[in-house]
Amino acid sequence: MRLPPGAEVGAHQEDVLDVLLVVLAGSGRLTPGQGGPPLTLTPSTVTWLPRTSRRALAAGPDGLAYLTVHRRRPGLAVKPAVFAPEGGEAPCSLDRVCPECGRMSQESAPKYCGECGERFPER
Repeated sequence: MRLPPGAEVGAHQEDVLDVLLVVLAGSGRLTPGQGGPPLTLTPSTVTWLPRTSRRALAAGPDGLAYLTVHRRRPGLAVKPAVFAPEGGEAPCSLDRVCPECGRMSQESAPKYCGECGERFPER
């Protein structure tokens, strides 16, 4: 990553991965979200940022170039949605797609496919 002089990466939190931050060039400041003192960043500074830690970065007058090292990020997954009592349409409609022919039913809770007659799985 390269930040131009004076640029900032606002306070954020990585919930999944531990991150190793290695400064390659320039200077800057890393401010931990736990209220600790800011860390001055200079070339060859290496710091470990444990998962769930909050932090913010600010580039110095010469900008800041750094590398982040971490395990491979897990793939994205569709998770069940939680809806308010008034309801709403689910963001994923796979439960309305016929497992046999692939036709999407117009019904919100189909029992049988209108195209091929296949029974939809119980929910």
